[in-house]
Amino acid sequence: MSWEVEGRYYHDYSEYQRAVARASERRAAAEARSLQQQFDRQQRQIRETENELRAANNNYQQQMELNARLGRQVSEMQRTQHRLQEAQANIEREMNAGFAEVRQHFAQTDEEIAQLERDHEAHKAQVRQQFSAVNDAMQRGLSEAEKRRKETEERLQAAISAVDQKFEADRRQRMQEAANDLSRAAGLSQMVRDLLAPCTAQAEILDLQAEAHGIQEQLETARRQQEQKNAAGALAAAEAAYAGVRKLVFQRAEREARLADARRRISDVVTDCRQDLESEGVKACFAAERAAALEALSALEKRSQTRYTRYDRLPVRAEEDERLMSRMEEEVRSMNTATSEIQVLFNEREERIGEILTAMTKVCGELTAEPQRRFAKPSDPKSLCVVQCHFETGKIDLHVPLDMNAKFTLEAHGHDTNRSCDLQFQRVMGQLQGNTLVSRSEQDRTVRTEPRLNIPDQAQSATWQGIDRRLERLREDAQ
Repeated sequence: MSWEVEGRYYHDYSEYQRAVARASERRAAAEARSLQQQFDRQQRQIRETENELRAANNNYQQQMELNARLGRQVSEMQRTQHRLQEAQANIEREMNAGFAEVRQHFAQTDEEIAQLERDHEAHKAQVRQQFSAVNDAMQRGLSEAEKRRKETEERLQAAISAVDQKFEADRRQRMQEAANDLSRAAGLSQMVRDLLAPCTAQAEILDLQAEAHGIQEQLETARRQQEQKNAAGALAAAEAAYAGVRKLVFQRAEREARLADARRRISDVVTDCRQDLESEGVKACFAAERAAALEALSALEKRSQTRYTRYDRLPVRAEEDERLMSRMEEEVRSMNTATSEIQVLFNEREERIGEILTAMTKVCGELTAEPQRRFAKPSDPKSLCVVQCHFETGKIDLHVPLDMNAKFTLEAHGHDTNRSCDLQFQRVMGQLQGNTLVSRSEQDRTVRTEPRLNIPDQAQSATWQGIDRRLERLREDAQ
């Protein structure tokens, strides 16, 4: 015969409510701090881009690439602010759910209910205040970043205008130097061919074949008109080709800039995530998940090397990769955010194990050997902690989750008789009901001399549950 007891390791629901509130406040602080750090890094990256822009020296092609990067960085700051707002909403929902459970089970008088509600609202106000301060700082940073983005856009347009004016000045000079319209058509056609050559070389890569072909046809028309001595027709065709190539030159630069920024985006995400994974907290709390994340980042980095060589594939591939990178950033951020809370929970679990063992010795006798510990996942201290205890009156396994919202379990086995098992069960229940929140107790007439094997780890908090599986899927998707 054997028995099991399940419950939360709090003395009463009032203590449980306070613990839930403290955990929510800690998580709110960690979420806000993590997102503020991410926002600060994005601001530093914008300043670095601005410094590169100042050093571009009116190189409009480089300015186009940097301007595309700056626009993308501002969008990333906006997404970070949105994540902050989502994090606040999620934590408030969890607080409300926890409060509803406490209220359902708490022995309530009108005064107790009123006090519970006041405490709950006070905790929510504290959480909102933490998020509000960070959100205000982000809004100020976003306003400044958007102002700078507009300024750089104006500088880019000025640089483009300067290049365009240079083209036009060159065209006017050729026209003035030519003796007649046929000569003007010939000179302008040569200018167009000079500008078109580098564009034609990359036309297929940049999906500009149709535009380049149209200009070549206009040049061919100008050539035929020159052979026929049709000066007006030749000059008109050359002028049309010139108008087309002016536009094509800037289309080429803009598309090259977008391809370059797509590659840079992946490089930035990989670099930032690897830096975040060097945190000592992540190494201590998420060793297996960290290894999986590094593998996923390597797959993402390798994937990017050949994905952005053709512009016609950019929209679809950039959208696919953005989803992957957002998932990657969120998993890494979740690990970093959770580490401080996990360290607290490690200490609390040790305290609770000690309290439960002390209570057990009062009714089960002294321990005959040092308790043996293992984790449901051997290399993961976040998983269920199994403490195997040999008391004078029998064997009891204590299954203690890390998540404060999950429930511990006591499993007794190896009793000599049903009567000894039943007596121990009654004593333990009496002791635990005075010290913890017992939610289920069950006796099993099946004789078990050994504990259950392959204990399912159902005790992980939603804040980090399943990160390893999600990272593995992410790695597979990135290949």
